[in-house]
Amino acid sequence: MYESKVIESFKELNICEKFACRDTAGATKLVDLLDNAGRFTINNVTNVVKTAVHNDKLKDDNKDYSNIFIMTEDGDAYYSSSETLWSDLSGMIDVFADEEEEVEMFDISVIAVPSRNNQQAFLKARLLDVKYKM
Repeated sequence: MYESKVIESFKELNICEKFACRDTAGATKLVDLLDNAGRFTINNVTNVVKTAVHNDKLKDDNKDYSNIFIMTEDGDAYYSSSETLWSDLSGMIDVFADEEEEVEMFDISVIAVPSRNNQQAFLKARLLDVKYKM
C-alpha cells in the first residue's frame, strides 16, 4: 500500500497542487539540479508542502518518510526529503505569517552543505526575495 498525506502547507492547496504532491512523478528532484557549487535558485515560489508517505513496497525498513514539495507560479514542482531544507522553509513561512502584508511569492536559493562527517551533504534554503500580494 502507498499512501501520501499533506501534513503542512504554506497556503491552501489548489486542485493541481493536491495532485502534484501525491507522489514525485511530476516533480523534479532538487539534488539533481544543483550546480557545481551545490546551488540552485527557485524563483516565484507560491507554495511549500510537506507530505507524510507510507510505502509498503519498499524493501528496507524506511517505509515511512516525508517529502517536501516546492511549487512555483509556472507550475513547476521540486521535491526533496531533506529535513534541514524543511526546517529552513518552515522558518521562512513562520516569519511570513508575522508580516502585515500577505506574501504571494518568494525566491530561494537551495544550497548543499557538506556534513561534518563527510557523509552525504544536506540541503539548506536561503531567502532571496519576497513579493507581496497587491
